[in-house]
Amino acid sequence: MYPIKIIFIFCLLIASDTDAFSQRLEKFVSRERSHERNGAIVPVAYPDIANYFGYLAPDTSSRSAQAEPAKTYLYFWLRENVSELGIRVISPVPELVFPDKGDIASESYMINEKDKADSFSPSFKLYKAKGISPATTYNAKPGEIEWSFIAENDKQKDEPWTQVNKKNYTLVRLQDQSTDASKTDRSGFYKLVIFTTDTLSSTGSFLVQVGSTSDIKSIKIAEKPEGM
Repeated sequence: MYPIKIIFIFCLLIASDTDAFSQRLEKFVSRERSHERNGAIVPVAYPDIANYFGYLAPDTSSRSAQAEPAKTYLYFWLRENVSELGIRVISPVPELVFPDKGDIASESYMINEKDKADSFSPSFKLYKAKGISPATTYNAKPGEIEWSFIAENDKQKDEPWTQVNKKNYTLVRLQDQSTDASKTDRSGFYKLVIFTTDTLSSTGSFLVQVGSTSDIKSIKIAEKPEGM
């Protein structure tokens, strides 16, 4: 039997590691760039990542007695084709993670930043606009856009490449089976619908990250499609 002192120290180490994990942001790993060595995966992060800080809350503006389910719509352009595109949503925003230069923080996040520890179990669906490409002039209204469903939560399928399996998070990763990226043209206009099916906790901060193996610094995530 182990001495009580050793057990106590071991428990402290576990608690410390768990607390540190909740405070920092684990790197967003690219499956394409990562590789196996001696039976172990060597994770390599996406070289470029776009960040969006948001806060999900039920819509209480309706006249009905019950608030509308919490849901957030986000949009972004992918103006060039890529061989791998990764999108993940994490809640809550880790304690030691803050918006940096080039990141986008929503008004709701800034208002509720003091409550950034609030969390929910995130889900999201990804859509791509039909008939809209980087070469076209975008002037359609949101209601006039026809969207094609692309993917939704596939976190379980992504193990062991996922680096944040201890967090409330979800992800979608689009990747060519072939190294020839031209076979699948992913350039275009995208919509994310972020929501939660958790009836006990539907409010909290979240971080959206869009990563690619190509240079995507031109990607801008926005709450409205107009003016993009």
